[in-house]
Amino acid sequence: MYQPDTLKEYLSPSAKDDFDDIVLARKLGASANIVSIGNMLKDIAAHAAENGLSAGEMIDRVLAIAGYFDKLRGESTVAVTNAIKLMTGGLSALREAPLAEACKRVTDSCNRYGEKAREWMDNIVTYGYNLIKGCKGILVFDYSSSVDAIAKQAALNGQIMDIYIPESRVLDGGKPFAVTAVEMGHRVHFFPDVAIYHFLQKSDMAFIGVETFYPDGSAANTVGTDMLAILCKQAGVPFYIPTTLIKVDMRGLQGIVKRDLAQDLSGLLAAHWDENLRAHTDFTCPDLSIIGPEYITGYITEVGIVPGTAMFGVAREYAAKLEKGEL
Repeated sequence: MYQPDTLKEYLSPSAKDDFDDIVLARKLGASANIVSIGNMLKDIAAHAAENGLSAGEMIDRVLAIAGYFDKLRGESTVAVTNAIKLMTGGLSALREAPLAEACKRVTDSCNRYGEKAREWMDNIVTYGYNLIKGCKGILVFDYSSSVDAIAKQAALNGQIMDIYIPESRVLDGGKPFAVTAVEMGHRVHFFPDVAIYHFLQKSDMAFIGVETFYPDGSAANTVGTDMLAILCKQAGVPFYIPTTLIKVDMRGLQGIVKRDLAQDLSGLLAAHWDENLRAHTDFTCPDLSIIGPEYITGYITEVGIVPGTAMFGVAREYAAKLEKGEL
């Protein structure tokens, strides 16, 4: 089993920054982590000749880095696992090939994935913007780059809205939305999450990102998402999730779903408490909620807007293409 320090030595100085961005959690979100992983794999290929590596040795290093980050991030975010499959698929067959051919395969695969990911995001932003045309106000919960991009596109097209942002205290996931929304000229409202229902009634739609979703249409995301989903259903407010299909976890068909991981939030909730009171109080809290498909008006994906209850067929078709590397 490779140690992180050993793996890091495979990389040039710039790629070591990508390594640390993930390990030290300087870059959050599956999409950002996948970009960093692709940069590292391409870096190994770019410097293989000067490092005196054979094709097999270069491939071993690529797969070691990919495997490490698959284990580190893929267990919590299946998009990382799926992206790594696409970037490294078929690579082992080139161990005896000329080094230049193997390196080109790594570079081309990573670049191809990057191009596809940008195309997917462009589609999601287009479909999402079409959806919110005419909206006067939307509520957004727990930072998502996809949701942020849709709101940004609205402003670029001259549509200024009220953006209602509940605090997402566990991850401070509300503030990043506020930064972009203020920059783009939207009217920003930031409030404690206990006031969600009040502001939800002022909103035309609600949006979240998603950590992972399952073929039955259920979604796993930051704790508090379930509260928002239930309130949206109660208030009759459409509840949308922009996401690339690469976040689908087909292990749901085997009964394998993400489990809540307890977090100790004492530092966040009780930093100024009396020490004795703090020591005798339990501050553990789950990090994730799972929302059923019946609460999800639609997933905004690269292939269109799919109702939560209609995701199964789309997910199965996507998974079959992913397995064949046909995306």
